[in-house]
Amino acid sequence: MLFAAFTFWLLVIVLSAWGVQRLWAGLMKPKVLNALLLPGTLVAQIGHVLGLLITGAEVNNTSLYKDGSGEPGTTQNARPRIPVVGPLAIGLLPILACASAIVAVVHFLGRGVAAGVHGHQIASSLPMDR
Repeated sequence: MLFAAFTFWLLVIVLSAWGVQRLWAGLMKPKVLNALLLPGTLVAQIGHVLGLLITGAEVNNTSLYKDGSGEPGTTQNARPRIPVVGPLAIGLLPILACASAIVAVVHFLGRGVAAGVHGHQIASSLPMDR
């Protein structure tokens, strides 16, 4: 049951993020949106290239901005030397790089916000009157 709940909420998060990205893409030019997303794109590209290098695959056509669309360019059809673990590493390292960047940003920049939060007690039962 735990795996089913985890899968459900992971799907909700991914589909919500995809929906928000599609809404923003409809509101502004793709080049402007991709410029706003550039820090995350940079971290993900570094993780992707690191995964390619660790697994022994070639790095081709990797860029932050491709053509006039503003989308990032990545290596297509990478052939890692490690058969099963290679593609998993190439796919997971951008995710791990983004997660570690978020943790680092929260650690270094989030102290001021966390210091302003005071520990208030909340009720342990719901109010039953109207």
